[in-house]
Amino acid sequence: METMWGSHVPAEILWKILKHVTDAEGPVPFLPRASTVSRLWHQVASDEYLWRTCTAVELSHKSIRKEPDVLSWLFSHRLNLRHITQINLSGWNCEGGLNLQAILEECEGLVSINLSHCRVSTSTLEQLLFTANTASTLKEIHFSQMVSESDNTFMNLLKKLFKTRGKQFTHLSITGSSVFLSNMMFSIIAYCSNLQLLDISYPRSTPYSSHSCAVMFNIDRFQDNCPQLKVFRATDMFLEPSSRLIQSNWTGFPELQEFCIPGYRRTTGHGELLLRFLRGSSKLKLLDVRECLFNMESLQLLRGCAIQCLNLSRCDLKDTTLKQIMTAWVSSLLELDISWNKFSEVVLESCLQTLACEGSQLRTLNLAGTNANPCGVRAVLEKCRKLKSLGLLNCPSLTSDIKRHFQGKVELEDLRRLLDTEAHCSH
Repeated sequence: METMWGSHVPAEILWKILKHVTDAEGPVPFLPRASTVSRLWHQVASDEYLWRTCTAVELSHKSIRKEPDVLSWLFSHRLNLRHITQINLSGWNCEGGLNLQAILEECEGLVSINLSHCRVSTSTLEQLLFTANTASTLKEIHFSQMVSESDNTFMNLLKKLFKTRGKQFTHLSITGSSVFLSNMMFSIIAYCSNLQLLDISYPRSTPYSSHSCAVMFNIDRFQDNCPQLKVFRATDMFLEPSSRLIQSNWTGFPELQEFCIPGYRRTTGHGELLLRFLRGSSKLKLLDVRECLFNMESLQLLRGCAIQCLNLSRCDLKDTTLKQIMTAWVSSLLELDISWNKFSEVVLESCLQTLACEGSQLRTLNLAGTNANPCGVRAVLEKCRKLKSLGLLNCPSLTSDIKRHFQGKVELEDLRRLLDTEAHCSH
């Protein structure tokens, strides 16, 4: 039985509602879902204008059947390809039955394409990169976890693309790749001079590329050739500078704002990678080096930065390093994760007192697995008025009912009451 909204709402009002939603979220998967409500909704949701003014096509939603025939139908009967600037085909099966080249050639103003987690045949991959070679507007490509028939073919095609169109790319995401990334990095550094974001995280080893997790590149040349880089992500990588000497006339990455290398496993060098990569990066806002094994005392070189998000989980931090961190960034930190580090209880309490300053901007704090005690936690709750999340899992100095994660104002108020009750009982 149809409801009033299903059959009796005026078509003009319903059209405005659907237009408002598609403007905010795009036509897919909303319009296909809306068309199943009733005949009226199907009629209104099929309006050509709702579809053909769309500029960003989000087709990664799990409710969509990700097969070539569905994609071909959408592009042929619904979407105006001439208006499309962004296409997200994440998770689609693009192995056969789809002329991706013909589709992309009609997208005259295409700026971004996402084929993450796609299955791509060699012929489709050749079509795609051939089209990319002729697309003068394309700036962003995302090939994360993409599965191709031949890694060598994929790498060679990408290298050709970078050589011919490298200067126009600003965003490259090639995570989960099993290609030899050192060769890929050489091409990126040589040709992608306007790069702003680079993500080469989570490399996949193969029987034929046992060294795919080790990436060697010339840091000095990288900084010279890609001065506009703002974001660098290399999770679970083994980064190895190919040059040993630091040039005296370096400029670093002056625009760098985000540096993420979680899981970096080199134990030697005493933080040389941080020193060489982040020199001159005065605009750095986010630093994620969780589970890294190098000497964290090199963080001192970043004292001039206003770090807002800092993740140092499982870094085996020393008490002295923690003091330096609190002193340097107490006024700028929005998110701090120092979980699973073996600080002394006295030093950690003192540092939390320092962190709990008037005017604190802190939103998120993770102290899981540390020696955080009730006095230090109470100080944070009293002074950090903008705090929204506090992790206290497995803190041995706290009682069992407090050893958990507290999220939101209600749960943080509960934590205050628990601490007050414990304090009252102890007296």
